[in-house]
Amino acid sequence: VSLVSLVSLASGHASDSLHCVMTGDAYAKPAETIDYKGVRYGTCCAGCGGESIANPDASLAKDVKKNILVGVSLFDPVSGERINAKADTANSTYKSVKYYFAKADEKTAFDADPAKFTAAPTKEVLHCPVQNDAIANYAAAGGYADVDGVRYYVCCASCLAMIHKDPATYTGKVATMIQTAKPEQVKEKANSLFKKNWWRGRCAKRIALAFIWRVILEA
Repeated sequence: VSLVSLVSLASGHASDSLHCVMTGDAYAKPAETIDYKGVRYGTCCAGCGGESIANPDASLAKDVKKNILVGVSLFDPVSGERINAKADTANSTYKSVKYYFAKADEKTAFDADPAKFTAAPTKEVLHCPVQNDAIANYAAAGGYADVDGVRYYVCCASCLAMIHKDPATYTGKVATMIQTAKPEQVKEKANSLFKKNWWRGRCAKRIALAFIWRVILEA
């Protein structure tokens, strides 16, 4: 689902229309798409993206004051998992960003303390510390876990569960890869908000090999 499709998902009424992250103008289709700290933003025209990338936090602060919707999170902010939003998916809007939830109780928890779940660390690692797989961008991640002030993106839900269970075992493996979070303009061919990339990770490859080996043994 692209950001264009999310316009219809997020537009239950006029105030929910998506707006340019730079100018605050509403748009039907984003001219540019920008990902930052796990949230996808759009612009009304070519050129706005460059300005917002140069100073993203300042641009977002202005949007919050205008009380307009400018972004949609790629992840469930409570569980940290990638979220495949549909028209009936539970959601909440906080500080100009719409968040979707896999479960109703997660929305309840979020609404009780949204600041807790939206406080994204300034440092991040786009490399799965469990499977040692490189993650090309936010859209290619299967989820994230925040540990000691750093957001670690993982390749799949299984790895997310493992890092939650024993973070110390994995985070040290990618300590040299910690970097400051920065906005990135999404290229046209990668402009799919919920494009699943789990099949590229080692987890899926191991499952596939195990299945093939089992078929051979049972033949």
